[in-house]
Amino acid sequence: MAFLSKRETKNMGKHMNRGICLWLVALLVGCSSASTKIDRIEEIKVDKAYRTVLVFAVSSKNQIRNSVETSLVDQLNKDGFDAEAFDSSADSFPWNDPDAIQSLVSSSAKAGNFDGVLVTALVKKERDVNYVPEQIVYMPVVVPIGPLASRTYVETTRMPSYFQDSVKYTLKSTLFDTDTSQPVWQVFSSTLDPESLDSAVQDYGRIIVNALRDSLKKADR
Repeated sequence: MAFLSKRETKNMGKHMNRGICLWLVALLVGCSSASTKIDRIEEIKVDKAYRTVLVFAVSSKNQIRNSVETSLVDQLNKDGFDAEAFDSSADSFPWNDPDAIQSLVSSSAKAGNFDGVLVTALVKKERDVNYVPEQIVYMPVVVPIGPLASRTYVETTRMPSYFQDSVKYTLKSTLFDTDTSQPVWQVFSSTLDPESLDSAVQDYGRIIVNALRDSLKKADR
């Protein structure tokens, strides 16, 4: 099951460990609420229901991996799938050996009679710093001057200039067929300025599972 190359495993694990941890402190640098959107869907060959799914997030950090996998599994099960997370909690798990990882995940999927394996990995993290110039905000103020009259004047507030950090995480989620070990569906998504790890993965899980469900419905027609 060649779901990631050696270079991808090294880079994705590294970026996912270091990058997603920043989700926990995004608010401290002036970020807004998490927003996940689908960038691209590749329906390679979806020709069966894939009702039973094994979920695996590529990250050697337990907190990150568990959060991502739990969100996806919960959302999949809510949508009528039968999903489980792959058990990669052992201290001896071979994170530096992509071939061994693929063999373990593939063996687990076949032993559990899963239709497919949903693999998620961080592709890249992009940081952008934007300069926001000074702004003048005009606010009308109404002052009563009697029981039937009022006076309106405009109050101005000067907003100083500042620099605004923006961070975007691009993730790839791929569904592999257990029998053939070939990718049958793939989606690229991006999450912009997440508030926290929990809010980011919940939003991510909902968006990804909705996209997968819609693709499988099309395949059933």
